[in-house]
Amino acid sequence: MKKAITMILTLWLTAGTHAADWTNFSNFASVTAVHENGGKLWVAGRGGVMAIDTATLQKTYYGKTAGQLPSLMIEDMACAINGTTWIGTYDMGLVRVSNGQLTNFHFADSTIRLYHIAVDRSGIVWCATDDGLYKNDNGTFTKINSPATLSGGWDVKVLPNGKILLASSQPVVYDPVTNTSYTQPTTVFAYSNSTIEVKDSNSYYFASDHGGIISVHDTTVTDISDTTVSDGFSAEIRQLKKLADGTLLALRSDGKVFAFDGSHWAPYIHSAIAEGAEPTLLFQRSSGEILAAGTYHGGLLKSLTGATDISIQKFGIWSDMINAVKAKNDHELWIMGGTQIGLYDIHTASFVRVDELPGAVASNSGGVAAWNGTYIAYGYGHLYQWDGSAWQSLALSGLPSGSILSAASDTSGNLYLGGMSGLYVVRGTNVTAYTATNTPVFNNNDLIRDIHFDAAGNTVWMATVHGIVKYSGGAFTLINGTNTPAIQGYDYIQSISQDPAGMMWFGTAYGGMITYDGSSYALQMLPGSMGNQTVNGIAFDGTTMYVVDNVYGFWIKENGSWTNYNMHNSDLTAAYLSSATVDGNHNVWITAWDYGSSNAFGVDVYNKNAVALAVKEISNVAVTVYPNPATSLVNIQDEALRDGTVITLTDELGRTYPFTLTAHRIDISALAAGIYIVDAHTAAAPVRIVKQ
Repeated sequence: MKKAITMILTLWLTAGTHAADWTNFSNFASVTAVHENGGKLWVAGRGGVMAIDTATLQKTYYGKTAGQLPSLMIEDMACAINGTTWIGTYDMGLVRVSNGQLTNFHFADSTIRLYHIAVDRSGIVWCATDDGLYKNDNGTFTKINSPATLSGGWDVKVLPNGKILLASSQPVVYDPVTNTSYTQPTTVFAYSNSTIEVKDSNSYYFASDHGGIISVHDTTVTDISDTTVSDGFSAEIRQLKKLADGTLLALRSDGKVFAFDGSHWAPYIHSAIAEGAEPTLLFQRSSGEILAAGTYHGGLLKSLTGATDISIQKFGIWSDMINAVKAKNDHELWIMGGTQIGLYDIHTASFVRVDELPGAVASNSGGVAAWNGTYIAYGYGHLYQWDGSAWQSLALSGLPSGSILSAASDTSGNLYLGGMSGLYVVRGTNVTAYTATNTPVFNNNDLIRDIHFDAAGNTVWMATVHGIVKYSGGAFTLINGTNTPAIQGYDYIQSISQDPAGMMWFGTAYGGMITYDGSSYALQMLPGSMGNQTVNGIAFDGTTMYVVDNVYGFWIKENGSWTNYNMHNSDLTAAYLSSATVDGNHNVWITAWDYGSSNAFGVDVYNKNAVALAVKEISNVAVTVYPNPATSLVNIQDEALRDGTVITLTDELGRTYPFTLTAHRIDISALAAGIYIVDAHTAAAPVRIVKQ
């Protein structure tokens, strides 16, 4: 049965060939900032920025691309009196949003890391960084060297009297008029992530990541930590938030919220709701509504006061912790992330479906493999099989109890699974384990990260931490520096691939790549000294070679020459890359290692010819087109569309076909099969439709 497809992002297909570009598929791994400005609710975090129209709930996304954000690692946002929104990125300075235009401002020292920002009444942006306090005045950064001993700042606020309050290892008050400051000594120890909240010009609150909270009035310090409340304040205080009625909230790193009424603390009445959002911050809207913003399901603003929760999910798959991309056919891809797996259609540029894997637990390992005419998903301590309509748990006695790290199947339908300490082969319903107890080449902690059958299908190669394991003719062989001097010192194998000429390629930890031409092994490093030479993924598209490492990004070897794309010279959004997969349109899908919610960025797509996947975010008006694909009548639903509206369809050669909308439908039965662009001539940008 054909399903309706709602295009939350609007897309178009670019005809012709031009230089490669990038697409990022990212939800929000965590929310770091929320504020209201210009009738919009602005949300920022690990994954970009969105502006939600408070009247229509229409969402506009800002990603890492030319003219938008220089980074998806967003730390904070602030609003100037003139309505300008400022965005602070962790690694690429500030972004000013004014009249719909985004302008980037970079620190002179690119190694500076920003944590929080605040804007004073004159429009100066104050930045708390790992290098101390900076100000940005009309695009120019200046470091504040008062006090000279200040080495870093975690949070910054502007006091009503214009002075600047900085949370370092202790509170610091800076007067920009006199260029003087003083540090308020306190016994509240803060190592990192200290946070502050303003009460009035002479009073503020300061909390450390070790749980202590003080109230400061002028220079009088009062310890307001209360160990009598449930669990005390032993956990890190993630945020202090003063509500409009004067109540002070303390959000702990475990998600619990406590309220201070001026004399004692008590669990906040809405704390249980907040905990369900896995909160990273609390925000009170101008209406008084309190939102808990967190990591829950790729971004959800949960209302603590009874209003409707606001989803900030960008794509059908809610997690940015993308473990694997696997081609299902020439135009569909399995994309696994978190505890879900989605099926993405590159022709319609949309997720066809997203399924929750039953009983799955989020993990930073796992993947999808073909097996016996279908597919299996693995890596969560579970094994799943696609039955043609749904994913089902595959219960087989003898599977490893821990994570499955890799999988591949042979031409006889046997499934090979790489575990934490050995190989498990599924033959029918029987599982045979090859571990250190019965196979000398294996150790108790081999971590088989990759399994690859050669082109002939009669040899299986395994990547382990102790070298390359070869299985052929019923015998195992270990190849490492001990028995093969040419590869000495690089026994930790990360990835395996084979080029069209039959050469085997093995990515190593710290040693570049090992090649095997059928008779001898050799080392081949990436160009120059770039990266640490840890190769996590290798893929081939004809004679073009793609390599991903875990420091400097994405490498292309074409016609004998190497090209490197990284976070600084392209729209690549992460550095710790884990895999590369080529789709049917020769685009490369790149995943990244996940080191927690602060560093997960989804999946980047290198669009080699910028034709088949030229995706641009230009609007997010929800346009529902169904059925899609279609043969005759097509329903087009959009609040802005009315009967009599002229709908123009454009084919891949640029030819146009006008239709008049009647009862929200158009009849495309006379069109030739192919992909068409739907232009409704409204605020909505074009979307695709496939004519069968």
